[in-house]
Amino acid sequence: MRIDVEKPIPRKPELLTAAIIAEMAVCEERGDAQCAGLRVRCSASGRKVFFYRYRARDGALREIRLGDVGPLTLAKARDAFTDQLRKLNWSEVACRRQIIFA
Repeated sequence: MRIDVEKPIPRKPELLTAAIIAEMAVCEERGDAQCAGLRVRCSASGRKVFFYRYRARDGALREIRLGDVGPLTLAKARDAFTDQLRKLNWSEVACRRQIIFA
């Protein structure tokens, strides 16, 4: 079996914790295993933001910014994620099928 070292192996999202978020490197992005589609991104400036990524019904990849890490805790981000699912009128189970882990 040949392994291509040029392509990174996609990893499944792990359960996010405050410690994992605090240790994120610049320009890193991570997903949460508990809430498919909930992600946190650390920008080049070091600013960390929670957002929700989903595939819309028209096939377009969309993101909804939930808030900055700090004022918005991980627990509150998960609640905001659930609220966004309700606003989109999708159940979490239906939404999980359309999430793209990039």
